[in-house]
Amino acid sequence: MAHRFASEVNTTKLSEFINELHQIGCCDLCVIRYLGVTEPNVYRDNIAIKKILDIGISSTKDDNVTGNGYSCDKEAKQLKRNTCVACMGLLQDGIQDPWLDKIAAEITSNGIEAVSYCPALSLPICAQIRAYSIWFHLKKKFGNFLQPIEDLKPEGVNVKASWKWICSYSLRQKVDPRSEWGNSGNVKIEITPKYEDDKKECEPLSSYIIKRKKGKSFHSDIVTRAAVEANFKKMDSDDFFQCFESPPSIPTNSVTVGSVKCSHEPIFIAGRYCKYSRQLSQTPWIIDNVRKTELSVEELISRHILSLLNASECKFSASGREDVDVRTLGKGRPFVFEVINPKRTVFSTERMKTLQDKINTTTTLIFVRDVQVVEKKDLGKLKHGEESKSKVYSALCVLPGRAVMSEHIETLNSCNLPITLQQKTPIRVLHRRSLATRERRILEMSAVLIENNSEMFKLFVRTDAGTYVKEFVHGDFGRTQPNIATILGVDADILALDVMEVALDWPPELQ
Repeated sequence: MAHRFASEVNTTKLSEFINELHQIGCCDLCVIRYLGVTEPNVYRDNIAIKKILDIGISSTKDDNVTGNGYSCDKEAKQLKRNTCVACMGLLQDGIQDPWLDKIAAEITSNGIEAVSYCPALSLPICAQIRAYSIWFHLKKKFGNFLQPIEDLKPEGVNVKASWKWICSYSLRQKVDPRSEWGNSGNVKIEITPKYEDDKKECEPLSSYIIKRKKGKSFHSDIVTRAAVEANFKKMDSDDFFQCFESPPSIPTNSVTVGSVKCSHEPIFIAGRYCKYSRQLSQTPWIIDNVRKTELSVEELISRHILSLLNASECKFSASGREDVDVRTLGKGRPFVFEVINPKRTVFSTERMKTLQDKINTTTTLIFVRDVQVVEKKDLGKLKHGEESKSKVYSALCVLPGRAVMSEHIETLNSCNLPITLQQKTPIRVLHRRSLATRERRILEMSAVLIENNSEMFKLFVRTDAGTYVKEFVHGDFGRTQPNIATILGVDADILALDVMEVALDWPPELQ
């Protein structure tokens, strides 16, 4: 149960220090804060608190001092009933059930379901001013006797930390006893206590700043937390006492709950999708506010993710993209959704399986597999795959105006591999991609005749990521060199294209 003054040999001065904090209007919890007690469990233990505060009783010669550190005279009894001069009631009313019930109710009413929570307080700015006011007062009275005061500027333990140490356990019991509460929780509970006299108590600092910087223009809010620190951190005692009240006066109001806002860090859900329709875009296709396709792969998946996670927004990414009229087969294309501020974040294998099944049973246009929650650090694998991994395609091709002969197939199958292409940006995508010549490779290639059909042939290619396969077939008016047409010496075109494989082993395959 150590505190920063534990090694202090002058117990009389230490007891006077404790009693002075009580006399100026500090509550018991703020007294142990100013003593620098850093053991969280002490703040929840009335016996431990009393043992510390008894230092101030046992060494005093004042017979009017009671067991709570206050004198029994009329003035001190009034102080005991008043709002704490340091925390403005946060460690008095703010740790009681009425306060905590309001916070818990806000969490549960939002439908929050999580395994960990991080409470965060945003105190009124005047709380900082009061902390410095108390520190300057203590330094003036005890600075020559109690050295640790200099090290505890402006307060031994932050009031926000003390509140979290005290209240996290109670909030956990009220919200979900199975959950964890600490500084690394996934759901951030932003609590902004309200204090009616905040603006009034900041006025002296506002006047001080304006006086120091005559002739300079200011934004509407010149008193900010940064301004408090910047002005008080290096201010000497004489300057402070000339401009500010020290110690501060007893508050006429206590802080109230104010606002409670819940937010969750993004969650990432990955998987693979197959696309079976040649009239389905990967993402919503809208030109001049007109939809070109009724649905998209993104929308068919996202609507179920948003519903399951009780979120309002998500962002879609995939390892490359296929054209509207191109199918994606095989094991599918890797994708990930970044789900913004989800309210439901407790996941199990069964819940992910339910999500996957729901997507697959509500449409025949796509099929998803390996749906799972992934870590943000793994997203680089998706981007790496989009840029560097190979892809396998199956193309249905024709030679306009002529039959496909076995000699054509033999010519294609005897090409030296890899074939290095020079591809100018295709005409069909010039509206959205910059004009450039890109080098890509055909890594593997094979062609086969189609039985009982001499007008078509199947072409199978493995290519670098980013290869325009349609243009490799017909040449795009010579913008892709070489191409199937130049290799065969005749016109060539493509009727249909399928993605057969995206060579990226991510996300992990699920059994």
